[in-house]
Amino acid sequence: MVMCVASAQAQGEDPSPPTAPAPAAAPTPAAPAETSFDPPHAMCPVMPAEPAEEDFHLVYKGRDVHFCCSTCIQYFRKDPKKYLDRLPHFEGWEEEDPTQAQSTEGETTDSGTGPPALSEVWMGSLIQADLVPAFALLLPLFAAFLAWRRKRLGPEAFRRVARLHAAWFLFFATTVVATSFGRHAYAMYNLWKDRDRVHFATFFEFGHPPVPERPEGQPKSLASRYYRGNDERNPALFNNGYYRTATFDLRLKDASGAPVGAGQDLSGKELFIHLRTQRAPHTAERFFHREAMKTIFLTRVGDPLLGVFEPIPDRVEWTEVKEGWTWEARYPIGRVAPPQGASQRVNLQTASVSEIASLPGVSDTAARWLVKYRDWNEGIQSTADLVEAGIEGAPLKALSKALDSERFQGVVYVAQLIPKGDDLTNVRGSRFHFGVVFDVRLRGGRVLPDSDVWMNYLYRSRKTAAWRIPTTEWFDNKPIPELPGKGTEDPLLLGLSDDDQGLIPGAE
Repeated sequence: MVMCVASAQAQGEDPSPPTAPAPAAAPTPAAPAETSFDPPHAMCPVMPAEPAEEDFHLVYKGRDVHFCCSTCIQYFRKDPKKYLDRLPHFEGWEEEDPTQAQSTEGETTDSGTGPPALSEVWMGSLIQADLVPAFALLLPLFAAFLAWRRKRLGPEAFRRVARLHAAWFLFFATTVVATSFGRHAYAMYNLWKDRDRVHFATFFEFGHPPVPERPEGQPKSLASRYYRGNDERNPALFNNGYYRTATFDLRLKDASGAPVGAGQDLSGKELFIHLRTQRAPHTAERFFHREAMKTIFLTRVGDPLLGVFEPIPDRVEWTEVKEGWTWEARYPIGRVAPPQGASQRVNLQTASVSEIASLPGVSDTAARWLVKYRDWNEGIQSTADLVEAGIEGAPLKALSKALDSERFQGVVYVAQLIPKGDDLTNVRGSRFHFGVVFDVRLRGGRVLPDSDVWMNYLYRSRKTAAWRIPTTEWFDNKPIPELPGKGTEDPLLLGLSDDDQGLIPGAE
């Protein structure tokens, strides 16, 4: 859920600001005086259920307007008239010619990365535009035109009009370049704007491609449970909005759906990341509506513009297990190699130099190097250890087969299509909400004990600052309080009144 940040009272903070000294310009110093925040309106005009805060404000038509968060400032700037009827100090005021809202020195902004640089626009225009094929066609045509004119007019007359032809061609070429540049610069700007709106801080905080941080105290395991908290903070909600919305069960499974554990022989079997989510008791049904779940999927593609230009190649959708309550999805991460032949069944962890040298393509020198490294390193764990030991070429290939080790690692994203309209035929991109990190190690087809699968969040709302709400209250491997009774379906309290959230297209 993508919501606004809570008020200071909802966070348990002291609502009174610190004392401030009298202005230095005063002729006689005054003693520090207590000040209080007394806005002309108590609630945010964009999110009327949220109290207005002192830090988020601007001046419009000479009047102070306060908001609950920086994003609401941006919404107000786009269409001030839409919210003026919620501001009592604008009542009865006949609007003059529209003017742009001006921010004061105290306004706090919360934007993502900036717009593309001019160099990026130029490069994008040159690469994406049709300039190359256009000029590849125009130059030969212009040369042929000049040759034809020279033949018709003769050398003397042609020299008199050559400059005119050159000026005409230069004007035409400049017009084509300027038009193409403007068109593609505008397209790049829109892509940047959509990318920032969809991802906010994901790629800034978690890298490209994004990789989540490991939850604190998370042990290595192939099965774990996580809890999703509400990120709307409002005194009208239970516990000021700090409550559980969903539970995630993460498992590594085989093709039959059986859980995978350490030491299990998986030779020839396909492995899956299995994720199951269950709606918490008394929470809003609309977030688990079928129309909402149609937008959620699993993928390994970490592209900021995923789904914008072409279909997502590895999209895995969710399956409804219990209507409105439980959903699950499984993503394939690879197939374990079949058992090795008898000639390759040499245990490199205990074999002697002569036994290792008996393998096809392995020399006595490579075998000795391997044994020395194995004894020094207390074992050979993977092909990377063979490379570190200085073994290359044919011996490396032969010893890798004998080692019979495999490793499956990567990130599976829990992503959401963000539509531009009311359906999914045109999207702004795919928002990465969570990342499932897997590192499955096998030897001889058996899972090693240090294999690991875990998950964490990758996205936070621009309205919910990390310093105001701990990230563990959004997503944690420790239990989050459940609602004790009926929650709310109020779209305003749940933060569903924003036009660009794209959470539940078509759901009422």
